[in-house]
Amino acid sequence: MVKAAVATYSVKNVFPQDPVGTLKKIADLGYYGVELFNHCEDIDPGVYSWKGKTIKMAPKEYKRVMDDLGLVTVGYQPVCKDPNDTDWLANPDTHKRLVDFCLEVGSESLALVMELFFSADYLLRRCEMFNKLGELCNSAGIDLVYHNHWSDFIYLDGRNAFEMVLENTDPSLLKLEICVYWTILGMEDPVKMIRKYGGRVIMAHEKDFPLEAIDELNVWKVYDRNKPITFDEFIKFKKPHHFTEIGEGIIKVQDVIQALNDSGSRYLIVEQDFTKLHEIESITVSRNNLKRMHGIKFKN
Repeated sequence: MVKAAVATYSVKNVFPQDPVGTLKKIADLGYYGVELFNHCEDIDPGVYSWKGKTIKMAPKEYKRVMDDLGLVTVGYQPVCKDPNDTDWLANPDTHKRLVDFCLEVGSESLALVMELFFSADYLLRRCEMFNKLGELCNSAGIDLVYHNHWSDFIYLDGRNAFEMVLENTDPSLLKLEICVYWTILGMEDPVKMIRKYGGRVIMAHEKDFPLEAIDELNVWKVYDRNKPITFDEFIKFKKPHHFTEIGEGIIKVQDVIQALNDSGSRYLIVEQDFTKLHEIESITVSRNNLKRMHGIKFKN
């Protein structure tokens, strides 16, 4: 049965204020684990860095706290400070540092996040690099996962970029972390996608889209699907009123949970980009709504 976890991106403001206390609240809510993120990994590697806020907690200390709380680190999502820097992830030194960090904190996976494809040729070159990083991860006992956004569903030379990534990477070297929300905004069906790629989908991100913003759901009303998307264009479409807690919006989360279980996935991860609530209250609302559904497991 798929287990519930929470991304530290959901608690991005309270986590640096009280790291240990925040992790304890996550454990008290019954989540099995957390997924770490770092949006300035190139200049400030570690447990957390975002908009100038950094948690100066050594990986071994973080691991000790997690073990004491009975939590696992289900994944790590690193991004460099400049999302347009295409060389950062292609650097073998970066690969080694990321894998070593995952081993130190006990992370089960390493995620490829916020890839932007400028051309079909560029995508193919990135896929070669993904396979090499996947080999390094495999040798360390870590899963490399691809985390999608709506921008992955552009067409390059008439072909779906997301499908091209999967066709040109080894399924044993690159798994999937489907983001249900972003998939829907990209006008794709996340349930069909989970079922199509089966055992390659080992985890998924979940949040919800509010009914009152339904007329703004389709991103392709704003952007040309046949042209590459820039990071600035991606951020421009990311609006606070497009987000709500799981179970409070239009997404058929129960269908997602069923598909994940049928595919043998491990985790459904609560990731809330924006909320009108206090962040702990937000992940509590999502937890309470998820507990009313079938097929998802909490510790209590």
